[in-house]
Amino acid sequence: MIRRAVPGDAAQIAAVQVAAWRATYPGLIPEALLAQMTLARQVPRWRAMLSEGTDGAHHVTELAGRIAGFVSTGAPRDDTLGGLGARGEIRALYVHPDCVRQGLGRQLFHPAAAGLAARGMAPFGLRVIAGNDRAAAFYRRLGGRPVTTQWAEVTGGRLRETAWLWEDYGATNSSRP
Repeated sequence: MIRRAVPGDAAQIAAVQVAAWRATYPGLIPEALLAQMTLARQVPRWRAMLSEGTDGAHHVTELAGRIAGFVSTGAPRDDTLGGLGARGEIRALYVHPDCVRQGLGRQLFHPAAAGLAARGMAPFGLRVIAGNDRAAAFYRRLGGRPVTTQWAEVTGGRLRETAWLWEDYGATNSSRP
């Protein structure tokens, strides 16, 4: 079941994000950036985002009463996607490493994509860190198209990211639930 995230979910969302980063990104992002991904930093960040309710839409999925994954959407955060014609962005989609390969990512993606389209934020896109081949294959199966790869300056170093675009989600994705 997918539901809207509430401020009380902040700690569990942060735990999913930290676990996913630590399982996915070693060797793909600078160690200094990976070291910054801690519960101490992420819980307050998520609590603030969910309490303010102004920074996009955030949804979670649960397994056995615990948050197993989340997705965040909104307007493009910068010109990377906006310059490619995207009106919306899937800003984050993470599933806890213990829960991957159970269809949760797909369950989170489809309502997020439909929600962006319903809010007039299509076409939409997202960014994948270069070398994250599992994510790239996942988004390709969901009808995404890689459109550009570039360097992004972030606190703690530089990241090479590939922007993916869904120009017509409804027409390009016949596998929606």
